Amino acid sequence: MPNQILIAIALHVLVLLFGVSGCGSVVDRPLAPGRNLILVTIDTLRPDHLSFTGYARETSPFLDRFAANAVVFTQAIAQETETGPSLGSMFTSLYPNELGLIDNGNVLTSEAETLAERLQREGYHTISVTASPNAGVRTGLDQGFDEMIEIWRELPDGVSDPRAEYVTARTMRVLESVAGEDEKFFLYVHYIDPHTPYTPPEPFGSMFAVVPGKEKPYLLGDGQPFWGAAHYLTNHVGQISPDVRLADRSDVSYYVSQYDGEIRYVDEYLGRFLAALDEGSLGDQAVIVVTSDHGESLGEHDTYFAHGTNVYDTEARIPLLIQVPSPDVQPRRVDQQVSGVDLLPTILDLLGLQPQTSARGRSLVPMILGRTLPEELSFTETGPLDNHAYKHSIRFQGQKLILNEDGVDDYSLKPTGDRLQDEPWGVLNSQKRYELYDLLADPEESRNLFRVGPNRHAALLQTLLGLAEPGRIATGEKRTIEAPFDSKTEQLLRSLGYIR
Repeated sequence: MPNQILIAIALHVLVLLFGVSGCGSVVDRPLAPGRNLILVTIDTLRPDHLSFTGYARETSPFLDRFAANAVVFTQAIAQETETGPSLGSMFTSLYPNELGLIDNGNVLTSEAETLAERLQREGYHTISVTASPNAGVRTGLDQGFDEMIEIWRELPDGVSDPRAEYVTARTMRVLESVAGEDEKFFLYVHYIDPHTPYTPPEPFGSMFAVVPGKEKPYLLGDGQPFWGAAHYLTNHVGQISPDVRLADRSDVSYYVSQYDGEIRYVDEYLGRFLAALDEGSLGDQAVIVVTSDHGESLGEHDTYFAHGTNVYDTEARIPLLIQVPSPDVQPRRVDQQVSGVDLLPTILDLLGLQPQTSARGRSLVPMILGRTLPEELSFTETGPLDNHAYKHSIRFQGQKLILNEDGVDDYSLKPTGDRLQDEPWGVLNSQKRYELYDLLADPEESRNLFRVGPNRHAALLQTLLGLAEPGRIATGEKRTIEAPFDSKTEQLLRSLGYIR
């Protein structure tokens, strides 16, 4: 590996392990001082299924228009592939294992200051409108919000699905309430679509033709996992799980058409929300960010209609679009790699606020202005296994190195000597399994190069092992959700496949 790559990795390790933050901006003056902030996250949204990125289907006409006037980051990477940990990382610019967030069953540590808490201290009125329990009180993501509106608690009688139309309607009522206020506001909105089950209402459900494709067998019996692994991983690898099954369909292309229909549906109602901002002139007074918590496996790596199962780009890559009300900012596409932990430093920089010294990310304002910054590593993980994440990856200069602590990669769960115990249906062994991909030549991550030229990735491996080691950089206490679910929350979590 060239010396310059080794030096870059060494410098980045200082940031990751010792909190030496590079989050300050080189810009002489803030671009949007004292402006309002609107942050929208769309659950489970893959950037490569949006039409403005070149996708063949017209899934996102309204987001396309927004993108035409925004700075679009094409290589944004989430730090976790589940909602709670990913958003917690974005809100704090810390890694999930530092926050005690290993999966959606954990609660954000109260020791970490969130974006909402920081803006609250700066005099902002903070409001959250969320359609997912994993982005609400249940996971501690209500920290710092003056108002926490959990949509499923306000649905009309007989309605249990907090779809985009209800989120937009409630959000527009919030806009009406803050429009006449002199107080600055931070509005956070989380849409649950296009999360499974993929059931977009008409006309969106039949908007995209089904292309005949491969079929997969159903998971038979009671849906218990294979090979003794975590059920969410194995229930979605090699088969279509009962959690996401749609009627009697087993053709993958049908599910993808419905996923795309879900995107088109949420885009419709996001478009109505953005139009309301423009009509009321609030859009000209606010920094607007649109992103996602994670992507989705749609059959890649033999993983079907799930997330939180791996750290491949299908689940780790997210869209990131930022509109800034400043004549100094022009619409542009940024192809440099960035991370979810960069969001908080960027927002503080845009608003003219001092950076948080604990931030693992950095301000992207120079990139927003068209400048190039040195590339930094992006670290992603998912879990849990024995109370810590079991899959980790680092992405750097077109390479991605993955550590599977469960001894299994996601191509197959068939027992082989180096991954599983010899007996059929045996439990997973403790052997670690590595994968290395050249993302420029192999964006599908299909050719594992780890055994080719071991010296070429020695520095990446050393860095990844340091980050993945339990307790190495963790400071947050892992807290498990203990409070019983109310009936509406339990019903929603069951419909989303999180509980059985």
